[in-house]
Amino acid sequence: MRYGKWMRPGQLQFDPGFRQAVDFWIEAIILVQDRKRPVWLMQFFIAPLRQRDVCMKIRGIGADLLDLLCELGADSHPKEFVAVLKVADGIIAELELLPGTITSEGSAHLPLYMAPLSTDTAGSAHSHPQGALAPSAADLLFFPRSGRYHIILGPPYNRSSWRCFLADGSPYTLEVIV
Repeated sequence: MRYGKWMRPGQLQFDPGFRQAVDFWIEAIILVQDRKRPVWLMQFFIAPLRQRDVCMKIRGIGADLLDLLCELGADSHPKEFVAVLKVADGIIAELELLPGTITSEGSAHLPLYMAPLSTDTAGSAHSHPQGALAPSAADLLFFPRSGRYHIILGPPYNRSSWRCFLADGSPYTLEVIV
């Protein structure tokens, strides 16, 4: 299987899973370079790979996973918890707890270098024990590095005390799928 061929800028064609993995690494490179984008990188790689909806179409979050996230939040209260969300068949249905994760009452650190390389990462989930169901300034810096969909949970840690946000911090409605 050929994953792509050189054509004119903006016309690269890739398998959707491969496209998502390449897009993830390109964004990581861009963040490291402090947003100094070389023109050739923009023309040949970033522009054609921005079609994220082709890569990962999320229909919702599994009810079992949402219940598990609520339990994790309640069990770790008053400390935060943080996890990586995984997608299967268009539904966010799994999570990964990474080794080396550090949590406290005011923050959580997720070592993304400990995450296994995969193309099924949807984003992250973490709790705000103080109850604010909106991304903090630190969250807005973290979100673009860890996926597209991000869930924030707060007390009382039930199905009505969570919100989903996109990587840019804008609210996103995510359906709970039973």
